[in-house]
Amino acid sequence: ARNYRLENAGVQAFANRLREEARGHSLVEIDLSCCSLSGEEGKVAVLAMLQHLPELDALAVSSNPGLGPHVAPILEHVLCNTQISSLSFGSCGISANVRLNLALLRSPHLTSLDMSGNTEIGPLGLQGFTSQLPKMNLQRLNLADCGLESRAGG
Repeated sequence: ARNYRLENAGVQAFANRLREEARGHSLVEIDLSCCSLSGEEGKVAVLAMLQHLPELDALAVSSNPGLGPHVAPILEHVLCNTQISSLSFGSCGISANVRLNLALLRSPHLTSLDMSGNTEIGPLGLQGFTSQLPKMNLQRLNLADCGLESRAGG
């Protein structure tokens, strides 16, 4: 299902509704893929939603290419403040310039990470992964179509 018309404001409105209900929510998985999230407002909307879903175990924000540089702060918040074990940031416009704090990826909770379809990451953007992988608890890592090629990718 595609929710292109949901956009930043729709996700923020959903987060506001969760806050208004004031009781705990038992959602364990939420998929915000293809919602046209973008920029600072998109980041704020995702973070607002996370504040009201303490039991969340899986978060997908794939196919929101406008998030790009705002993925790093979302990732940091998720790994420092939640128990989420599965994250999907596929096709979010992440480039080699986006610095994902690899020390944070050592979260004991994170077992699945999807970064597929971020073609601009390339070998330089993923350099730190090779040295950090043995220290991570990841069981699944999807780097398909991340611009890795030939010797530079390995």
